[in-house]
Amino acid sequence: MNRVATAVTSVLTLASMLFLGFMIFSRSEQRRMLVSSYQSGMEPGAQLESSVKELKKLLADIDARVGRIEQHLFSSGGSRTEVKSPAPVELVPPSGSAPSRHGGEVIISRKEPTSLSLFPRKNASAEALPKAAFESFRLVVLTCERARSLGRLLRSLVGAAYDGLPANLHVHQDRNSKGELDPEVKKVVDELAWPHGSKELHQWPKQVGIMGNWIDSWQPSQDSKELAIFLEDDLEVSRFFARWFLAAHKHFAHDESVSCFSAMRAQLRAADQRGEGLMENTVPETVRGFKYRLMGTWSFSPKAQHWFFFRQWFHKVSKISNFKPTVEGIIPSTWYEEFLRKGTQSSMWEMWYIRFMDQKQKFCVYPWVKYRRTLVANWREPGLHYSGPATMDYPVLTEWDPSLVQWPADVLTLGWDGHDMNEPRKIRGAPPLLEVIRK
Repeated sequence: MNRVATAVTSVLTLASMLFLGFMIFSRSEQRRMLVSSYQSGMEPGAQLESSVKELKKLLADIDARVGRIEQHLFSSGGSRTEVKSPAPVELVPPSGSAPSRHGGEVIISRKEPTSLSLFPRKNASAEALPKAAFESFRLVVLTCERARSLGRLLRSLVGAAYDGLPANLHVHQDRNSKGELDPEVKKVVDELAWPHGSKELHQWPKQVGIMGNWIDSWQPSQDSKELAIFLEDDLEVSRFFARWFLAAHKHFAHDESVSCFSAMRAQLRAADQRGEGLMENTVPETVRGFKYRLMGTWSFSPKAQHWFFFRQWFHKVSKISNFKPTVEGIIPSTWYEEFLRKGTQSSMWEMWYIRFMDQKQKFCVYPWVKYRRTLVANWREPGLHYSGPATMDYPVLTEWDPSLVQWPADVLTLGWDGHDMNEPRKIRGAPPLLEVIRK
């Protein structure tokens, strides 16, 4: 393992030196190129273009080598040698004003990395790799004492298309605060005719709460061939939800920046300094899917290997006294702090996964369905987080849209603020990079 880590470091060091040497090309070297091109009869511009092409080819080769080494490290469960970038500079607008867009230019005021690796790879490279082979779906349904809501969800699951793959239903029922099991839940499950695979009801011997029901209901091995989808009982699915999950898992199987998937319609902007509100206010309508730093719980499907390592991490760090799984500067952390004051923080299990993803710099993949439709709807039932009459957040998709699984080479990648992390962020008054280089 040490030899592999040393190889990674050597390759990255070589790449950095090559790139730095190219960027600080001296004027004396430029004059030498002019003389050489004159003697060889080649135009100066053509020779420079040829040099650039050679450099790009070399960097692409290094990128591929780094990718293979990283894939080997991660698949073997070993540690990864991270290249730490310098601490970002926080640029605050004059007079302490809020971050804003001005003349199409963004004023940065958050300490947020703009890329996740020295050599970010395009998703297109995954097309040449073997697709993930799944043997079955594992539908992990989480419930307690909302039998009516559970029945609605199960009926929608019965009507879903699983495209020839067995779909095994696992209903996990928690006990109420008195330690009792609601008999109506068992009745709903027993009476359900499930034609897609096996059906099981798991009843906890004692109350485990939202935290335990989520984190311990699926305990896979690293190489599990199950495609697990977590669903709480207040959801309703489109008949095409499983088709999207299967296609997404296969497409992003070898994209190590992706940790999980959610078929909900993402709306929460995790960091909203500009006051832009819902995600749909800025996500282009033409987009059919994106990666987002914030994970979604209204249908949640982690990669088995990532879930395996998350559970190990959780059961270790959750025992550390005064450890808080918060991430600086995002809205979910504010919610968690409020729950902590009320003593109800155990109802927000997702804060732990958000922290885990942030430490590993991972993303969640979402679909973006036309006409404000969704593949998984939330009925917002009265409970720990909602009150009042139940209403569906968005209508579910009723006709399949093939464009939902036609991902571009460069999938839109969104930061906490809901904006493209790969889009250059300009600093007001700063000269273009090319002008800086020429000087």
